[in-house]
Amino acid sequence: MKKMPPIEKAYEAYSAIADGRVEMHDGYALVASSDGVKTYEVAWGGDVFSSNDNATYWQGYAGYPVLAVLILQGRLPKPTDACLADLAGIPWNALNEAHKRDYAAAAADALADKPHADEIRAAAHELYEALGTLDLTVKRGRAKHAKEVATDTPNAVGTVAAVAADPSAKLGTYKFVSWNIDSLNAALTGTSPRSELTRDVLRTIASEDPDVIAIQETKLPAAGMNKKQETALADFFPGYDHVWTSSHEPARKGYAGTMALYKKGMDVAASYPEIGAPEPMDCEGRLITLDLGDLYFNLVYTPNAGDGLRRLAERQVWDERYADYLAELDAEKPVVSCGDYNVAHEEIDLANPAGNHQSAGFTDEERAGFSHLLACGFTDSFRHAHGNIEGAYSWWAQRVRTSKVNNSGWRIDYFLVSDRIAGRVLRSDMLDSGPRQDHCPIVLELT
Repeated sequence: MKKMPPIEKAYEAYSAIADGRVEMHDGYALVASSDGVKTYEVAWGGDVFSSNDNATYWQGYAGYPVLAVLILQGRLPKPTDACLADLAGIPWNALNEAHKRDYAAAAADALADKPHADEIRAAAHELYEALGTLDLTVKRGRAKHAKEVATDTPNAVGTVAAVAADPSAKLGTYKFVSWNIDSLNAALTGTSPRSELTRDVLRTIASEDPDVIAIQETKLPAAGMNKKQETALADFFPGYDHVWTSSHEPARKGYAGTMALYKKGMDVAASYPEIGAPEPMDCEGRLITLDLGDLYFNLVYTPNAGDGLRRLAERQVWDERYADYLAELDAEKPVVSCGDYNVAHEEIDLANPAGNHQSAGFTDEERAGFSHLLACGFTDSFRHAHGNIEGAYSWWAQRVRTSKVNNSGWRIDYFLVSDRIAGRVLRSDMLDSGPRQDHCPIVLELT
């Protein structure tokens, strides 16, 4: 087996795609090693290039040829700037803040003297379009081939090679909305001016006519809504059924809580997973998963690290367990996950990054946890759809009167999709919540 240092392996993987030198093996470019070690190999031109550093791979680094396979199967739609920085030999998680500000320049330098720089970027998009339905489930260091594979498997890059029996190929069209409502009771029956602003947002959501609506921070009691609240909810959303989960002992009463509304007639099976999070997080009503048949829809209200970061250690465990849970769902069928993740992932995702590196929601630990989640096979649909646009936020602090007027916000609400269905994202946006500060709703359309 031919060995190459990481930076050369990364470049060779990319340039092999650009040159059309990727060789398919029984319809797959990625195969598990025969020795049982958690090793991945990609073969081309008679040589096999291997990475046996599985931990590095699962951190999402781009220094190994497995990246070529991820692009081939559509799990990475195009080389991101962060990946290109890694291609320069700089592990993303090891960069200090000064380096992170310059990562785009480092990425450009990595390809500047390479003969295929432009082709490398273009080929990723082309291959994503052509081979997006190639099915290969990769979960926790093991490769699993689909049971049914097409018999004709042309090796030419840019053609569909071995389209397998992929559930995502039969994925329907959907529109989803997610919103942290900050008290469903206040929204439905409150009498304050803020309550009326909240009801205006509910009317905006209803006008979108989504298939599924995910609500976080309902703050309902363990018994759920009363009759007055049930009636008010039905007035806003008469064509919907709903499921909910609330905080219960030993967690605080009336804390957190989530709800999902879905159109009447949809075939939905709901579950309320416990992920082994530190007590009492699993009792705070933070997760609902809907099985929609062709995909899993998960909504989450991620625990906040708290004042003084008092809950940061528990939050890190939550992030790890939640990533494990989503990866398990993704191994079965495509996943759409949404909610208030309580983290601004990158500096572009908040208005004042320099002053918030020790603030809950922007610590290195929380950001690394979200990076790990994406590396498990998920795409941030907003960044996928819009690229690195600035000033796009989903939350503005209530305690700062001018936060929304000045657009001094954070993007902490997300729609994530399994990498293999990222190409089906038609729309991923924030919805206008008018003058109301706090969270705004977000919307996702899949085609």
